Amino acid sequence: MPQFDFSTLPSQVFWLLVTFAAFYFFNKYIGLPNALRQMRERDKSYEELKAKLKRAEEKIEQLTQKQSQIRIQAAAEYKKIEDETLSDIQAELHQFRRDLHINTLEEVDKFDEDVNEKLKGLSSYKEEVADEVLRLILSKMFNDTMGDIDKLTSSNGPATKRKYDA
Repeated sequence: MPQFDFSTLPSQVFWLLVTFAAFYFFNKYIGLPNALRQMRERDKSYEELKAKLKRAEEKIEQLTQKQSQIRIQAAAEYKKIEDETLSDIQAELHQFRRDLHINTLEEVDKFDEDVNEKLKGLSSYKEEVADEVLRLILSKMFNDTMGDIDKLTSSNGPATKRKYDA
């Protein structure tokens, strides 16, 4: 076999050493430094993204707390409107009874039925008002949230910027 011919063995060993030396110096001075630089850059960008994620999570937590507070305020406002409306209706009822001087039970029953119908209508109106208040609050909160998210995403550059349709 020609590869085991002892007359060509020194030449083969020489070129083997030259080839390995070339690969060694290429990797040591060109390949490895480039790979290490890329790894450092990747680690740096990873840490930056990790910090941005942490800031975004904190902002989400703040917004969640703000949303809870707004819901509590909306429920309190709803209860306040309900109580005020009910007391106004009761006051009107007492005033109306005094003004009419209702004497018979039939007139009282008819009057109570009318009042109950008005209370039912008021209940649906009250729900519509509460829904409108909640919708306005959530709309405002949603617009504020989208603005905050747009601020966070715009710092990432044009590649990650998103458009939100209102």
